[in-house]
Amino acid sequence: MDAKTRQVLAKGESFIREASEPSRFVQKGEARGTWQALIILIDFPDYRWNHRDDLNFFNEDTLYVPAHYEQMLFSLKTFKHPYSQHGYTGSMRDFYLENSYGRFEVTGVVTRWYTASNPRSFYANGKAGFGAYPNSSRKLVEEAVLLADDDVDYSQFDNNADGRVDALFVVHAGPGAEEIYTENFPEHDNYLWSHKASIQTRVLDDVAVSEYTLEPENGSIGVFCHEFGHALGLPDLYDTDGSSEGIGEWGLMGGGGWCHREGDPLGTSPAHFTAWSKSRLGWLEPTTVNANLMQVDIPPVELQPVAFRLWTDGQIGREYFLIENRQNIGFDVGLTRRQKDFGLADAHGLIVYHVDYFGRQNDERRRFIDVEEASPYDSLGQPIEQLDLKRVLPKHEFLSNGNRGDNGDPFPGFSQLNQLGTDFLGNRDLTEFNASTSPNSNDNDGNPTPVAMANIKEIGVKIMADLFVSPVTSADHQPVAVVSETPGQFVLGQNFPNPFNPDTQIEFSILGNYRTPIILGIYNLKGKLVRTLVNEKMSPGTHTALWDGTDKFGQKVASGIYIYKLICQSQSQTRQMILLR
Repeated sequence: MDAKTRQVLAKGESFIREASEPSRFVQKGEARGTWQALIILIDFPDYRWNHRDDLNFFNEDTLYVPAHYEQMLFSLKTFKHPYSQHGYTGSMRDFYLENSYGRFEVTGVVTRWYTASNPRSFYANGKAGFGAYPNSSRKLVEEAVLLADDDVDYSQFDNNADGRVDALFVVHAGPGAEEIYTENFPEHDNYLWSHKASIQTRVLDDVAVSEYTLEPENGSIGVFCHEFGHALGLPDLYDTDGSSEGIGEWGLMGGGGWCHREGDPLGTSPAHFTAWSKSRLGWLEPTTVNANLMQVDIPPVELQPVAFRLWTDGQIGREYFLIENRQNIGFDVGLTRRQKDFGLADAHGLIVYHVDYFGRQNDERRRFIDVEEASPYDSLGQPIEQLDLKRVLPKHEFLSNGNRGDNGDPFPGFSQLNQLGTDFLGNRDLTEFNASTSPNSNDNDGNPTPVAMANIKEIGVKIMADLFVSPVTSADHQPVAVVSETPGQFVLGQNFPNPFNPDTQIEFSILGNYRTPIILGIYNLKGKLVRTLVNEKMSPGTHTALWDGTDKFGQKVASGIYIYKLICQSQSQTRQMILLR
């Protein structure tokens, strides 16, 4: 392992050798139903799973039995990590159910412990398992696969009928070399480094066994969740050359697999997938904003599959902005590690991703998915975004250095720091994002776009914001006009909830007497009437109409932005609403 590789590693983190560059080949597909993973446990003649003579590893001789992994990975709402200072922490199955909004879950099989044919040193070989075959981790994995063959029907783990085992995890006795690297550096090469790779293909039970991931016996769910994301076709979203942090811990496929609650082990509360990843898996369909919208209600993505895409006039191509509301709910309670490790305020708010399908995750100028950090550090007039730098422990406490996520990343941002430069101060007063702010809404060639957000505010766990995709006019900022025979004689309220699914209420007040029927209609953005909700004479007072997202034929309409218009004689008032399927 070269020096550069070592430099990008941090305490307790797996080195996963994956060179996935997503922008060219990742296809969108649905992950629904139930998939099965296979966990093979293997120890060594000189280092059994309950080995207790390793000064570099505290091992309770009754902990890492197969039932531990069954609970940690496949239990339902019952798993508590044995070293957690809190209650329920959750399993891999729980994680996928939460992230998919109940659409997808993971179950699987954990084998008994098998014993390899050689001592641990044979496979580590002073090179952390990356030596020449057979003195390597690959040889260990081959043995594990063959040892388990009599007990395992490998065909049960081909979940998508492509003739291959999809999710094979090999868990070895002892800690990973990545943990020993920071605890006792001279010894780390005598352990096995966690990674993802392939062995020479074996056909067992009529399916191919090739790709695997290797984990230590004390691993937590974060790495398993991350690696299963690859089995579903997702790419890495960290910077694969280690020169920056990519999306950091704002997504599982970045560094989010290592998040945890304060005082808990690493990886016990992994971050949610980003909205982009959820979209690729068919769990979330972002709403494309194709007209300027005022005070959009954005609920927490942990609770509702809501995100918005913004680009010029709603014309989504290879490049766009993607926004989601991240809150410390469910597994996202661990956002972010820096905040937990230093006892700082939780990180939450509106995350803005810049997506560019011509980009690469290791390209700082044109990244595939980048986080537009709301509170960049001012270094002599030059804004620095911490995710664009390499994190170096323990210097990441200081906001002038790189980190993997802090409470200044989401909007609204902060404009003030404390004297030490380790934390933000004051109110979250950076409430705008446009072509003139830092960060800005320019495209990756430096050209300004009309994409903008204004009046961003966090109310409890909800975000409100004005969203713009076309040049802003004075009319955009004016309240909707209220006109009738007598000024102020009717008022059309904002629908609630908004966005909505499956139905929403529209409240309106009639303050005067009208000789003709009151009409309330739903229109698409082309001005075509979708459905008439009200067409009758009405007495003065407050009235409510319900729209269930269907057209005049009773058919469900597609997700998107709709206009509703209240007509009182020759006067009218309109508002916009968002339907999410």
